[in-house]
Amino acid sequence: MRFAPDHRSVHHFLYIAGSQPDQFWSPGSAGCLPNGELTMAVTVDHHEDTHVPYFYTYFPEMRCNPNCASYLGEQAVLDLCAECADIGLPTCDVQPQCCWGNEFEANGAAAFPVGEWFCFEMMQQANTPGEHDGSMAYWINGTLGHQVDGMMWRTIPELALNRVGLQHYIETEDAASHSNQVWFDDVVVSTERIGCD
Repeated sequence: MRFAPDHRSVHHFLYIAGSQPDQFWSPGSAGCLPNGELTMAVTVDHHEDTHVPYFYTYFPEMRCNPNCASYLGEQAVLDLCAECADIGLPTCDVQPQCCWGNEFEANGAAAFPVGEWFCFEMMQQANTPGEHDGSMAYWINGTLGHQVDGMMWRTIPELALNRVGLQHYIETEDAASHSNQVWFDDVVVSTERIGCD
């Protein structure tokens, strides 16, 4: 892929996810706590201006924010809780809260190149149901950028990885006023690494 030389930001970028067949689209559960049965997801995002990537993830043991009413308002949090409950996710069983994706960053991570084509690979390995043996990783031009092992994404075998996404989602009016162009080419989805050669 290639970012334009003047590319600044993106809110959400490339993802791998899973949901049970005939269930809701997994990114539609933003703000909800996964239960290990309906959805799992990992996104590789990057910081504004620096283009340093990090993982943005949803999994059953993620941290949630019980103080989100301070910036969303109490009614918005109650509405989110109701939406999560409607799709069977236990987000507010104990307390009203918002479960935004947890971030995993690598110390000294290399930034995405800007203004030039580069090879990017990412992977998510689903765990044995109920075990902490799942993982996620990404590579830039064949060099490992970050890997996290010991993830517990799911509790049942029916939940499987079945979605990949190339997105360039921008949520703010300020960021949307700038073109932030990115190009993708030679996209491959596989059950093993392809490599950059």
